Amino acid sequence: MVVLTSLYGQTSNNFIQFIHLDSFCREHNIPFRNPRLKKYYNDYPNLRKAKLDYTGWQLFRPLKWLRMMNVLNFDDQEQRPAYREKLQLLRGRKLFCEGWFFRSIETVPKYRQLYQHLFDPAIDKQALRDKYLQRTSPDEVILALHIRRGDYKEFYNGVFYFEDDTYLEKISQFKASIGKPCKVIIFTNDDALDKELYIRTFGNVTISDNPVVADHYLMSQCDYILGPASSFTYWASYIGEKPFMHLLDKKDEVRLDRFRISDGSY
Repeated sequence: MVVLTSLYGQTSNNFIQFIHLDSFCREHNIPFRNPRLKKYYNDYPNLRKAKLDYTGWQLFRPLKWLRMMNVLNFDDQEQRPAYREKLQLLRGRKLFCEGWFFRSIETVPKYRQLYQHLFDPAIDKQALRDKYLQRTSPDEVILALHIRRGDYKEFYNGVFYFEDDTYLEKISQFKASIGKPCKVIIFTNDDALDKELYIRTFGNVTISDNPVVADHYLMSQCDYILGPASSFTYWASYIGEKPFMHLLDKKDEVRLDRFRISDGSY
């Protein structure tokens, strides 16, 4: 049995960390438990039915400190193949693990429908669709724009932190590339965002002010997803099977041929 005892990062990272370990274990008939996901049961009730709990896992940290427990830490990106081999070699034994760099890129796409079920949110979806996803014409395209500020000012020395002029330019490039009427829904953690600037420039712009569980769902229902490199947009693309493009530099040109659907291998 494999037990994940520590979640990595924030919500989207937690989910991506889970699906790689869970899908690998399913594929190789290895029992897997992730008791830390319990905090998401209210938002995603199907997780509660997935039998992810593990009685007594709270003893993990004290025993770890005493070096009385076998712990595998996925903390080295270069060791990804070795981690997979380790899990198979130790099958039949109890293994506690933590960390970010476990990947099973072959199995995550295979179990996409299962995770769409497990992470089906307990929210009023119709209300969100009525408020945000109505189209003014049958051919109108809805673009989800993720404006990540806050921690991105320092993250990787701010390489993925873009000012408004960059986002305005990228919206214009997308509209030119799509060649159809376009509605923009902005998702942001910037409370001071100049929302009126975007509305004045493009007109058909809406700002989402929902909690993460609703924003994940809403973004996953848009036609295209655009934003800086982030697991948030990657997860929405994976779960909603909608094409996304990550801006890695302010000079990146937004074109339709650069969008793709996430396969879960982030």
